[in-house]
Amino acid sequence: MLKYFRSSVFLLSTIPFIVITYKIFLNKLGPEPIKEITHHTGEWTLLFLIFTLAMSPLKQITNMNIWISVRRMLGLFAFFLCFLTYAHLCWS
Repeated sequence: MLKYFRSSVFLLSTIPFIVITYKIFLNKLGPEPIKEITHHTGEWTLLFLIFTLAMSPLKQITNMNIWISVRRMLGLFAFFLCFLTYAHLCWS
């Protein structure tokens, strides 16, 4: 069960990349594409930070270790999105 849970969390975590790729290739970023990409990645970074920080209280509430097993993955997604936002700002 843990393997399927991790896989599904990983697939759900790729949603921000799928959405921004969709917007880039179909030219749906609007008149200020750099601003749109920066806001998109920044919002998802904050969401992933919240998800990551919520894993410990969820473990305490439910007494299930399954939450801790995905905490690192969510933290790495948050870091990667933060890095993308920073790199995008530096290269723009």
